[in-house]
Amino acid sequence: MTIEESESRFRGILEQSLVGIYIFQDMKILCINHRFAEIFGYGNPDELLGKPVIDMLYTGDHDLV
Repeated sequence: MTIEESESRFRGILEQSLVGIYIFQDMKILCINHRFAEIFGYGNPDELLGKPVIDMLYTGDHDLV
């Protein structure tokens, strides 16, 4: 399997998932699926790209993180 095929398969799984999925690095969101955006009340996953992960948490839990 080529990298392109693998990436295509990954994207298909990500977009067809019934659960919210996100990938982050250095505490910033790099990749997110439509379901995750929908759960948090966003219409477009692109609205969340680059946001700090901590912004997605209940503010009372920030100290725990």
